[in-house]
Amino acid sequence: MSLSIYLAKFECMEYNLNGMAAASEKRMLLPGHNDNIDIEGEVYHVQSETRGDVDSPYIVTLVFIGGSIVYRRKTEWLGAVDSDEALTQFKQLLRDQHFSVIAEIQDNTFKRVSIEEQRRIEMDERELIARFLDEWASE
Repeated sequence: MSLSIYLAKFECMEYNLNGMAAASEKRMLLPGHNDNIDIEGEVYHVQSETRGDVDSPYIVTLVFIGGSIVYRRKTEWLGAVDSDEALTQFKQLLRDQHFSVIAEIQDNTFKRVSIEEQRRIEMDERELIARFLDEWASE
């Protein structure tokens, strides 16, 4: 088995007083993680990012193969990210979730979603992007 990992982190340009990149005071965007994992010629693109706002943030990790989403893990944060300690813990959860999915791929314990679930996830993602663009355009 050949294994290659390529790391790329997205950097955000604007930060509010708590160090969280934000388009507004309520929306929370942190630098995410993106990795390409090549296992025997099949490339898994693992993408983890934060979503939601400071009062109800969550983390989503998506795995793509050939441009199709084949896995999604969503973890909700209970409470607000309203202190330096909460922000540190939230960033660690983002990192831990991302690398645990990579470990599942490497250990061959990764479970792809069904075709029906794949279609539902892709529809959810398209709707989320459309809502985000609508909100952004109205700001």
